[in-house]
Amino acid sequence: MCLLVLQNKNATIDESSLKNAYNSNEDGVGYSFVNDGKITTKKFRSYSKFLKQWLVDNEQFGSSSPFLLHFRLATHGVEQGTFNVHPFKVREGMVFAHNGIINEVDKDLKLSDTQVFNRDVLQGLKKT
Repeated sequence: MCLLVLQNKNATIDESSLKNAYNSNEDGVGYSFVNDGKITTKKFRSYSKFLKQWLVDNEQFGSSSPFLLHFRLATHGVEQGTFNVHPFKVREGMVFAHNGIINEVDKDLKLSDTQVFNRDVLQGLKKT
């Protein structure tokens, strides 16, 4: 099953834990953080590219923003590239990631169950 991690601001995750998380869920890794009042999301298939960029971003933004990290283990949808790597944008100012399988959504050959849930449910919710 995927691994979802919330890294609080002013905290960090040691590299061995990140590597272990990736080795157990090697179908991509993504993270989101707040930069200048906007959510920035980055996604990777390569661990080394992820780690290099996460170290830079964590150094620059880790004291002012939490990080939402998701390590993917593919169960539905295409596995190539970062198309189904979490987090996903719901709307401006909101992203989400999910752990597990969502069974009560339409099957799609390209989209993961989480992407379908985002499209069919979350993106349709009224903003309050």
